[in-house]
Parts: sequence; structure tokens; C-alpha cells
Amino acid sequence: MTATANPEPVTWSDGLRAVIFDLDGTLLDHESSAVAALRQWAPRLDVETVTDTPLAA
Repeated sequence: MTATANPEPVTWSDGLRAVIFDLDGTLLDHESSAVAALRQWAPRLDVETVTDTPLAA
């Protein structure tokens, strides 16, 4: 599967039957993605980033 610049929206009629939210990282460990996003976003807000520090213990 490849990403496109403007993907078509998924609708319920396409066969989508459920949406799963993983807000605490139980199903998928997404910490590295969150860190990468914050490191790109922080300079735009003039916020200094800290390196090599885990987000949660």
C-alpha cells in the first residue's frame, strides 16, 4: 500500500465497520512517531526540544 497526496476519504459504505482508538499505546507502540512529530513541530513554536528523553516511564 502506498500513500498518496490526496487519498479518497473512507466512508461507511466502503465497508468500514469499526474504528479502533489506541490512546495509551496498548495495541501499537507509536512513541517514536510522536517524538519525530514533536521534534518537527517544536521549532515552529519556538520551543526547545530535549533529546534522548523518553516520553513516559
